[in-house]
Amino acid sequence: MKHGTLSFINSKTDVQNHFNSLFQIIYLFQFNLISHARNLQELLAFVQNLESTRTKKQLWFPRIGLRKWLSKTQRVDATLGGLTVNNVTSQNDMTLSRTMTAPNELERQEDLGLLGQKNKAGKVTYPRDPDVNPPETAFEKFFYSLYQIILWAQTVETGFAIKTASGFVLLSLPAFLPQSASWFFAWRGQWATVTLMMWMSPLAGMFLFGTVLRVIGTVAGGVLGIIVWEITRGNPYGLAVLMFILMIPLYYLFFTNKMLSPLVIMIQVTCILVVCYEYQYVTSGVAVYDSAEVVAGKRMLLVSIGVAAAAILSILPKPVTGRVELRKRISLTLHDISKLYGILVGDIISNYDNRIEQTPRLNKSLRKLFLDIRRQVADARSHLQLSKLEPPLRGKFPYETYAVLVEKVDNMADLLIGMAYAVKSIDRSWQRNLVSAMRDERTEYMAFIMGLMKLLSATMASKIALPPFIVSPNDIRDRFGKRLASEIVQCPGRLDNATFPNYCAFTMNAIYFVNELSVVLDCIKQLVGVEDPEQWIVLHS
Repeated sequence: MKHGTLSFINSKTDVQNHFNSLFQIIYLFQFNLISHARNLQELLAFVQNLESTRTKKQLWFPRIGLRKWLSKTQRVDATLGGLTVNNVTSQNDMTLSRTMTAPNELERQEDLGLLGQKNKAGKVTYPRDPDVNPPETAFEKFFYSLYQIILWAQTVETGFAIKTASGFVLLSLPAFLPQSASWFFAWRGQWATVTLMMWMSPLAGMFLFGTVLRVIGTVAGGVLGIIVWEITRGNPYGLAVLMFILMIPLYYLFFTNKMLSPLVIMIQVTCILVVCYEYQYVTSGVAVYDSAEVVAGKRMLLVSIGVAAAAILSILPKPVTGRVELRKRISLTLHDISKLYGILVGDIISNYDNRIEQTPRLNKSLRKLFLDIRRQVADARSHLQLSKLEPPLRGKFPYETYAVLVEKVDNMADLLIGMAYAVKSIDRSWQRNLVSAMRDERTEYMAFIMGLMKLLSATMASKIALPPFIVSPNDIRDRFGKRLASEIVQCPGRLDNATFPNYCAFTMNAIYFVNELSVVLDCIKQLVGVEDPEQWIVLHS
């Protein structure tokens, strides 16, 4: 069948175009179908093995060593406080390993982790810094370590932790002073501290939206608690029936609309607090106690104090906006995709030249890089949704452009993973054709693709306009696609090879990878602009 397919293609004038379109897509589908079947078979075998070996009920904990726990990077939830932006995303979905970028510079967490590590020669490695050379003496190493601590203190998550802890200490200070401790507990000042701790958020837009919802929920809950108490007047059966009826619609909103979950929680908490305090006063027989209106008023006042304190701390020294973090994270993701693209190409050529197979450690490291990129993309989607909550003070946020940009970067990550998976089990005969094409195009195609991604990453980080003259990725893509297709035409006898679909899968993923990169280039042109020398000449002539 494959030889018949080849004779049909040879009757056409443009062999490369046919191989770059329909037939390679068919082989790509075949490769994906076979891979899915194999993975499903491995999953079934794994489940059968578990059922045969684990015959007793037991709690199975993941085997993670203490060293791995201690070496983990800090994790900051993109929606700290539990606020979500749609009905699908939950708080756990946004707990990502990619930490927030610094406000003024992009410090790589992996580069910061290079301090103290040794290479194969036994020398300590350091990330390159254009300002200074790597430290050599003990004096220089000490100040280098001090510099790393300063950089860590300037990160968003560290500043957020310091501000939250400082605000909590300041609001709790009256409880430890003799002259103010009595009225602090009489007015239940701990409500203000709890509000500060629960409502502080590292992003300004999310904090503003969450504050509005929670203040409205506190007021509505206080009013609702007063109404419930005035209706029941302390009757426990009436309280049980009325509270049950009120909680049904609130829980329905809580489970069906994640956007309104902070509003629902504050309504429930405030209403229950007002009712429980009044019921406690009545059952304990206290002669003088606060009425339901006073309890609700104190709750609203102290919540307002906690909100005001959180608002002041969130804007000092300057607010962190989600749209800026989104831009920086896209820059980091493009940088990592470029680095991983170079690693993949180098690994393919090195494995063929040295006749070696990938070690389990290398496979684990590659999977870790791929997983990190996937988490970065998910994090970018979270910040894209949270950017809707920020008021357009300086101008409207280009949401549509960023939405397309995030989608294309996500596709690039998927295609890169597909390329790596396709060459994982490719036969050496077709690997030779792939390496031959890569070597011929290494100085132009490979260098252009990685250079363009590094340029786009630096442009997004620094907000500098793109140069006026850039080679179109589509031209480079067409030439590389024809080069890969020519390898197929030259080897008609190997079309029945079992790994020929792997070659086609790599080819199609590589071609469409450049297609997505071209769209990313257009989006970034719209965001940062392009230098126009002719306009400058006209303005200064």
